[in-house]
Amino acid sequence: MKTESFVWNLVNSGTEIEEYELSAGNEKVLTLTHHLPSEIAKIECTGYRRNFHILKGGFLLNTTILQNEYGVTIGHLNHELWQNNGGSVYLYDDKFHFAIDNNSTVKVFVYKKSKKEPEAVCLLPFVNTTEKENFNGTNYSSLIIALCWFILHSSAKKENKFFPTPTYNTSANSKNLVA
Repeated sequence: MKTESFVWNLVNSGTEIEEYELSAGNEKVLTLTHHLPSEIAKIECTGYRRNFHILKGGFLLNTTILQNEYGVTIGHLNHELWQNNGGSVYLYDDKFHFAIDNNSTVKVFVYKKSKKEPEAVCLLPFVNTTEKENFNGTNYSSLIIALCWFILHSSAKKENKFFPTPTYNTSANSKNLVA
């Protein structure tokens, strides 16, 4: 299995909006715009646009919940309780694990079974040096969950598999949301 390498770049940071770009080599593959007060994240990749709600929850707020544009929970990220440098991401029916290494640079390893065989390795941005000294992995929850979403999206596209996109059943008898 080939490990993909990515880099998150902070493009714009303000009091209300943070914008990041995910790059693979010299190619921009995904843009994440996170509107902090409303907890809405917009993801754009390969002509595909989605809006998500990114919420905090759980005991000690160590869980990040991802909801689609209709308010349906499609996944969540759990940090280990006593260390925020690792945890699990559940998206649709897939489970990923992640480990953050913050030695000389900040990297996240995303894997399914073993850290020695990661699906992806991604460099994470630091805004300033004081943030590195006061490192907290929960600051990167939205970037990690977006990276896992991209991994699922791109692997489904490569294999011509169905990728869950919410649509409404258009039959006359049903107005239910179909995932």
